[in-house]
Amino acid sequence: MPVPIPIAHLVPIPTNPNVHVMGSPPQIFNGDRQQADAFINELLTYIHVNIGVPGFESPMRKIAIALTYIKGDKVNRWVKRIAE
Repeated sequence: MPVPIPIAHLVPIPTNPNVHVMGSPPQIFNGDRQQADAFINELLTYIHVNIGVPGFESPMRKIAIALTYIKGDKVNRWVKRIAE
């Protein structure tokens, strides 16, 4: 069984203050089911490109970010329920 490393020996990795959001955000999804797969692919790519950027690490923030790109009469009520 491996011996655990004492907490005092762990070295924190400093954050890079120059990390910033990169890539193109996804197109707004308005509820058109024919565009759903394309939207999801664009959203996942955007999130993956920005791993390491503050805010993109938290699952709650990822959901909030995704919801900002879902807008329109067909989806507004759904977005509101998910956000709550």
